[in-house]
Amino acid sequence: MLENADVVYVCLYPADVVRFVEENAPHFKEGCIVTDVCGIKNQVCGKLTEIAKNYPFVYVGGHPMAAGLSIPTENVELLRKRLNENCRLTDADLIPKLSYDAVLPIQYAGEQIIKELELLEPFGKENDKPLFAAANVRVKSARVIGKNRNVLKTVLEDDKGSRLEGISFGDVEADLHYIESKDTVCLLYYPEINEFQGRRTVQAVIESWR
Repeated sequence: MLENADVVYVCLYPADVVRFVEENAPHFKEGCIVTDVCGIKNQVCGKLTEIAKNYPFVYVGGHPMAAGLSIPTENVELLRKRLNENCRLTDADLIPKLSYDAVLPIQYAGEQIIKELELLEPFGKENDKPLFAAANVRVKSARVIGKNRNVLKTVLEDDKGSRLEGISFGDVEADLHYIESKDTVCLLYYPEINEFQGRRTVQAVIESWR
């Protein structure tokens, strides 16, 4: 199997990666790209680079959380060629996709659920902040604010008349144009408490408008 592989990913502990490549180096075909996913690089890259000098395969150090690599300049075209040949992405794969955790109509986005969500903290890697969906929402008002005009402040209303303040960031001019062209919108958001000048309110931090 190794003799026919264009790319080999070695997913082992650092010492085992070196041992595996050393033992199988004669079996990698010419031009094969060998890479690893070790987070510790010092004890891996140096040894595997030296091993690769004696064989026709190309070693490219990898990392599970970082992007980037170093390879000889003369091998860049080979790397590009092999990556494109083995790419199985379709146009559909390149369409950005957003997922959400639950449907939460804005009338239920109150302090009680925010308190319950706080039990899930701290949020971060592998524990993303919950994202909710709400449909058929009317935008009663919308305006761009901020020194750099990069904040969109809105007032939202559902079909039962419940209202909620909203805030979003990013390409706010495009979002504003989109909102103004629709009678109702769907949105992905998470609720939070906003405290400003002694005033405490619930607001929706909006990640996406649809």
